[in-house]
Amino acid sequence: MRELKVAENITTLCNKHNMSVVELSEKTGIHRNQIWYYKRGKSEPSIYSAGRIADVFNMTIDELCFGNLDGKK
Repeated sequence: MRELKVAENITTLCNKHNMSVVELSEKTGIHRNQIWYYKRGKSEPSIYSAGRIADVFNMTIDELCFGNLDGKK
């Protein structure tokens, strides 16, 4: 089974795109507190929320949830 990396990947993507939680919230329509929980691994996004986040970064849900975006092994 693959390791879920959504928290790490949202953080990496926000840093890479110089995007704050508030900006990501505005672009996705997901409340900023919920984005904050995703970034810190306190909760995991629904498939719908993951899709909205993935769309902002022009990637698939699979890449968002399981991709190795930070380059670490």
